[in-house]
Amino acid sequence: MAEQHEHLLGELESSEGQLGATLRTVYDGDESEAFLESLNARIKVHDKDIERMCNKNYQGFIESVSELLKVKSDASKLRRLIVETNHVIQDTGKQLVKHGEELKLARVVQRNIIATIEALSLCTPVLELFCKLLEQMDSKQYYSALKTLEQLEHTHLPRITGFSFTEMMWNKMPEFGASIEEKSKQEITEFLMNVRATSVHIGEVAMHQTQRYNLLELDQDLMERLNPTPKTIEKQVSSVSMSKSAERQHQDFEDSIDELCAQEFIDFSPVYRCLHINFVLGKREPFEEFYRLQRLGQLRLVIDPQTLVEDKIIMYKKYFFEILGFFVIEDTVLHTTQGLITRMTVDDFWSMAVQQILAVLRHNCMLCSNVYHLLKIKRLVVWFCHALNSYGFHVDKLFEVLLEIQEHYNELLMKTWGETFSAIFESDDFTPLTVCTEEQYQGIVEIFPYNDITLSMARFPKSFPFSSFVLQIYQQVKVFIDMCKSYTDRLNLSQTEIGERVRKTVNLMLTKTMSSCLTKFIKNRRLSEQQLAQVIINVTHLSECELDLEKYISNLTRTDSEDGQISRLYGLSTFKDALQEGEESFQMKFLSQVSLILDGANYDWLSKAAPTGPSPYLLDTLEYIRARYDAIFTLPNKDMVQRLCVNCLRHLAQAMEKLLLDPSSPFVSMEGIRRFSVDVAKCEEFLATCRVPGLKVGSAPMFIGLRQLVDLFMNQEWANYITEFKNPTLNKYPYVKPRSVAELLTKLKEADRQKKIKLSLSAAAKKDRQKYLELILKRLRGLDETQ
Repeated sequence: MAEQHEHLLGELESSEGQLGATLRTVYDGDESEAFLESLNARIKVHDKDIERMCNKNYQGFIESVSELLKVKSDASKLRRLIVETNHVIQDTGKQLVKHGEELKLARVVQRNIIATIEALSLCTPVLELFCKLLEQMDSKQYYSALKTLEQLEHTHLPRITGFSFTEMMWNKMPEFGASIEEKSKQEITEFLMNVRATSVHIGEVAMHQTQRYNLLELDQDLMERLNPTPKTIEKQVSSVSMSKSAERQHQDFEDSIDELCAQEFIDFSPVYRCLHINFVLGKREPFEEFYRLQRLGQLRLVIDPQTLVEDKIIMYKKYFFEILGFFVIEDTVLHTTQGLITRMTVDDFWSMAVQQILAVLRHNCMLCSNVYHLLKIKRLVVWFCHALNSYGFHVDKLFEVLLEIQEHYNELLMKTWGETFSAIFESDDFTPLTVCTEEQYQGIVEIFPYNDITLSMARFPKSFPFSSFVLQIYQQVKVFIDMCKSYTDRLNLSQTEIGERVRKTVNLMLTKTMSSCLTKFIKNRRLSEQQLAQVIINVTHLSECELDLEKYISNLTRTDSEDGQISRLYGLSTFKDALQEGEESFQMKFLSQVSLILDGANYDWLSKAAPTGPSPYLLDTLEYIRARYDAIFTLPNKDMVQRLCVNCLRHLAQAMEKLLLDPSSPFVSMEGIRRFSVDVAKCEEFLATCRVPGLKVGSAPMFIGLRQLVDLFMNQEWANYITEFKNPTLNKYPYVKPRSVAELLTKLKEADRQKKIKLSLSAAAKKDRQKYLELILKRLRGLDETQ
């Protein structure tokens, strides 16, 4: 303990600063009294040390006191100065306090000013935005007004409270919102009206872009290209080039179209603004429902046209352009807005549109009577389908209805080409086609597949065996094939299906339309024998180009009928009906003219003069036949030539027999029979000289019966004829009929009786002759009855 006290006392002695910590240590413990005792003891020790030091240093002390006394006067002066300084400081302090109070007041004012500035800085943007809101409402900038209203309502107004004008603003907020909602509805209504007017142009651009990308064709002078005349055929022989400047202009036009889109025709910002406005106002769903209903109403108007005139393709274009434009706009809205319309809504729109489009196509296309317009409509629909398909719409039903319409299209093709064929038949001059230059010759050979080495080596002018209607008909058949192929293009059909459909339609056209037109033309038109012969030649050459047309179809449809899966082109083989009709008409006209000449014959059957030569009527008839044989021999079908020649000669023989046995001439003398025999000999001579193809001289039975009948009477071998009639091996007159002998013998008997009356002859020989003739006639009638 003593050591602790010594330590504390050492600190007290050595410390030059505060002693609080040391004293606290002393008084915190219970040894304070003991410490005081130790302290007193230490004081006594130091007093003794001081006394010892004072005794030792007394002189120094005296000197120190003397110095203190000297300092006393200075201390008084110092005290006086301190008092004066105190008074000065007191006065200065009062001024300082006064200025401090003033500073305090200034600081309060400053704080108030700062608070006011802060309040004004908060209110000023609100007031500015409110004024801006009023200006935007007045200038109809409703989307900007809504954004301003949104800033006021959610950002600026909540920062300031307790102001009367803020309460007024808060009360005005619903009114502004309702006004903006109403005005946005008006804006979207104006947008929808603008869209209705602009959708046609958008659809047109979309279709042109689709045409460019898919290499589609539309409106390329179809009437001239698909309905060539003889003049256009000549144009096809010569080359025609397009102007390079026109090509460049067309290319520039297509490039400019490729860069266009729906946003360049329509400003969609009203839709986006109105959508955002209603979203902010919490009325997005009613706005979406309003937009859908409005577009649904517009779609009903678009897909239900009032009238579609069949001969105005521009109306069909407008109809499909407007529908396409509608869905292009909806597709743009679908992909540029978030939920204004959904894919399901657009698909529902398209499903409703498809049903109406199908009904419109079925109704109007079935009423269409122009095949070219129907083809344009089909191509327009294909164009339309490709454009919509590029936007993701399903168009299979539209392709199906186009396949349904193809049947009506084929009927129109048949009707149109039937009229075309009839017009070509009527306008033909029925003379062989003649060319004077190599260019003309090569032009025809390139158009029609005709290869004749003899003709190619001949000198100009050259004459083809056929007339111009062969070229026109052949070209029209190829154009018909092109028309069939054009309709089947881009209908999602395979090449095999296209080839089958084209061949089926072409066969139907050849077997029904062309064949019936040709047959009707031959029946109704009064053609001469020369013209009929030319028709037969033309038809024969047309029927020989079947393989060339088959090759043309194969190249066009990229199919081959040799693979067994596709039917062949067989329609040209049905021209045999027209050939038969032409042959029958030629024969009928030919034979009727022969009969007409023979009907004018004035035969004197009772003439006594000896025959000096053939009868004039027969010479005229044979000359006419010979002239017509020149036309018959030009026919390419040798069997037909033989039939026509044989039938003509047979008809001549029958006509002469009819003339001989004509009941209107009741009398025939032997001199008349001899004269008739000369005519028969002339006919036999003509038969030997005309040299019918395939008919040997002497083997033709046309005049044998007539010759045997005349020889029978000239030889008067009636009894032998009757006796040998039933024995073919002995019968010299097998081609003679008993009835013909009886009729001619009756005329001869009547002529003898007429002579008897006129000459008053009563000789017994005459009487016996009459009885003999009566007996022969009786037996001949018996043979005729048994036969």
